[in-house]
Amino acid sequence: MKHAWLALAALSLLLAPHQINLLPRTEHPLVLEWTTPPVTVHRLGDGLVAVDVVGYEKTTIPGQPQLPFTSTLIAIPPGVSPELRLLAIEESYIPLPGRVVAAPQPSGILYDGEGRPIGGDFTPATETKPPPSTHITLEEIGIVRGVRLARISFYPAVPQGARLRVIRHIKVALAIPGSPQSPQVTDPLVERVREAVRNPWHIVPSPVKQTG
Repeated sequence: MKHAWLALAALSLLLAPHQINLLPRTEHPLVLEWTTPPVTVHRLGDGLVAVDVVGYEKTTIPGQPQLPFTSTLIAIPPGVSPELRLLAIEESYIPLPGRVVAAPQPSGILYDGEGRPIGGDFTPATETKPPPSTHITLEEIGIVRGVRLARISFYPAVPQGARLRVIRHIKVALAIPGSPQSPQVTDPLVERVREAVRNPWHIVPSPVKQTG
C-alpha cells in the first residue's frame, strides 16, 4: 500500500495543467495540443549552452543533453495498445552557439561545512548519450491498483547538429481501441488515479490477483 501511494505521488508531479491544453473531449481518440512558450538559449562558457522554456522541467538522464519537457498522465485499459498520431505541427530552427550541456550523474551526498547532509552531489557524466529522437513519446510506466498508466512527454526543443529544432505548436491524437468505460470503483487510491489522468473515462482496473 505504501509503495502504491508513493508511486501515485511521484506520478502526480508529472502533471502541469498550465502547460497543456486538453481540447473538448471526444470518446476516442483523445486529442492533446501544446503551444510552446518562448525558448531561450544561454551561453554557459566552455562552448556549452543551456536551453530553457518557462514552466517546463528539464531532462535528468546522465550524459544526455538537458532539454525542457512537459508530460501528462493517461490511463490505458487492459489488453489494448494505444497509438499516437500527429495531427498538426508548427516548427522552426534557431542556431545553437554551442553544445547543449549534459545532465550530470549522481555522486553521493553533499554536506555543508558542519558535516550535515544538504542534498545529493553530482559530477559530470562519464558517458555521452544522444537527445530524444522524437518530440513526442508515449511510455507505459506502471500499474497502480490494477490501472495501467502511461506518460506522454513533449520535448519542444531538440538539437539537430548546429541547430535547435523548436516545435512552436503541436497537436496529437491518442487512439485507444475499444469503447470508453469507467466502472464505479470505491477504492480511494483508484479515485486519486482518476483525478490524476487526462482520460479518467478509460480507467478499467485489472483484477487483482489474490496471494496466499
